[in-house]
Amino acid sequence: MTRLPDLARTRDSFVAALRWHRRTLAALAVGLAVLSALSVLRPDPPPTTRVVVSARDLPAGTHLSRGDLRLVEWPDVAAPPGAPTSVDQVAGRVLVIALPRGTALIPGATLGERSAGAGQVLVPFRLSDPAVASLLRVGDVVNVVAQSADGEARTIATSARVSALVADAAATGPLGGGVTASDEGVVVIATDPATAERVAAASSSEGLSVTLGAPS
Repeated sequence: MTRLPDLARTRDSFVAALRWHRRTLAALAVGLAVLSALSVLRPDPPPTTRVVVSARDLPAGTHLSRGDLRLVEWPDVAAPPGAPTSVDQVAGRVLVIALPRGTALIPGATLGERSAGAGQVLVPFRLSDPAVASLLRVGDVVNVVAQSADGEARTIATSARVSALVADAAATGPLGGGVTASDEGVVVIATDPATAERVAAASSSEGLSVTLGAPS
């Protein structure tokens, strides 16, 4: 026969266990309520778009390979309009402007194979007066004039067609397109290989400018 003290101890243990479970359940309920409130207050992540960016610092003139590029998710509001969303869209193209690592490619930043006609090559050069680039449009026929340090001017390219302008590739917004002050005034023309060599050689030591239209 169970003695009364044993029954009292059993009852006390049961009551203590019940109280502990009640406290535990109450704490869990409070925790779930807090988590539920936080999930309601937390804003939904913004919609994103896949954007092609440079995987490393890329100088102008780089022939882009798949290793030069990578895809990242950017918020829709920050993605440059018209930016390529697939590496295949730009792999194999030639970069017109310098792009720091992690910069989004933008329309006009690359040239495709069709930018030059048969028997022509593309050559970029920087104008001595970058403001002149704002007067040009893709498709214009120009002549390139080189001016030496002693002021002598000579025409080194005639009837060359403008294939790209850095001004066309510039994007607005804080994430821009990687166009820097040193890229301003860069013009890309399509011309024959011999003329392209003259322009490239002169661009490193002489000031270059352009005149519009074919020479008379």
